[in-house]
Amino acid sequence: KSSMVNCLLGRNGLLPVDITPETAVAYELYYGSTEKVELYRDGKKIEEQAIQSIKQLAVKPGDIAKVYVDSLTIRNLQEKGIVIVDMPGIDSGIKEHNDAILHYINKGTAFILLTDAETGSLRESTISFITELSKYNLKPAVLVTKKKKKPESEISSIKEYIEFQAKRTIGEETFV
Repeated sequence: KSSMVNCLLGRNGLLPVDITPETAVAYELYYGSTEKVELYRDGKKIEEQAIQSIKQLAVKPGDIAKVYVDSLTIRNLQEKGIVIVDMPGIDSGIKEHNDAILHYINKGTAFILLTDAETGSLRESTISFITELSKYNLKPAVLVTKKKKKPESEISSIKEYIEFQAKRTIGEETFV
């Protein structure tokens, strides 16, 4: 997820990315000509750093980091009332991560769920999350990532199976 946001911004390495889960907090992206990151805990600003120090923030699960970037993409989205948020994974098993995700459900949020081609299907935790979103009349899009790690001949059937799972859970309006 963080890699996708970094790519969207054309800023490889801006948000923390690693093999193991790195996103412990919600990173909200805003336009700012002065690039910085502000860390909030329990609704109070506790730290501010230059954006280059984002990986050194003393984050705890449940924190919110407001990231101000000089990005035309972010400015254009923000002018339309859209804020991109890089969230912790839904199957981390950490209560504060789940609470952070649920915090955004009540804010008219649109969700894009990522699942990797290596898995070949939606995980049970993802299906449970989609079911929870449907209670709020939210229908997430699903993106299949890491396609290069599977033979091209398998990608079509993987996508079809994920579409089947998503449509069964979300409905016909599903985008995969």
